[in-house]
Amino acid sequence: MNIFRCHDSLIIVGVIALSCAGKVNAGAPGDACALLTASQVSSALGVTVGSGQSLTPNNATICTWSEQGVPAGTERNVTLSLMTAKSFENGKIPMTGITKTPVSGVGDDAYFIEPRSMTAGLSVRKGDACFQVRARSNAQWFKTGKTPESEQKDQTVDRALALEILKKL
Repeated sequence: MNIFRCHDSLIIVGVIALSCAGKVNAGAPGDACALLTASQVSSALGVTVGSGQSLTPNNATICTWSEQGVPAGTERNVTLSLMTAKSFENGKIPMTGITKTPVSGVGDDAYFIEPRSMTAGLSVRKGDACFQVRARSNAQWFKTGKTPESEQKDQTVDRALALEILKKL
């Protein structure tokens, strides 16, 4: 996978994440970093991560926990994005190149959304609260892209962390 293709994929992930952000429903918490601890993310991901960091200083609806002690670009991470109910529902609309798979046993409604060549994210709704959790467990992702093994692990991590988040909602 060449660097330009990875860069394009990162831009798409950013656009998707930002489209999910914005004003969060009154029933949802407003600080994504408060919904998981570094210990919970480290345990689920299988590596030591630092404290959650907001995407931007004035937007607490997106938080990322990144692996510590590794070169930039190789860190495994988890990103949590708070969503509006409208963004959650819009995420179900069929789109070319994006696979959407319903998930049972997580919240009131949930689905994996997987843009082509990118890691899947688990979108979850419980009452008025909606969020998406997206793990990247493959340290070689920027070189190899996702693999079937890393995608399975990512989805396992997403599910485990979603269940932790649901305990706080």
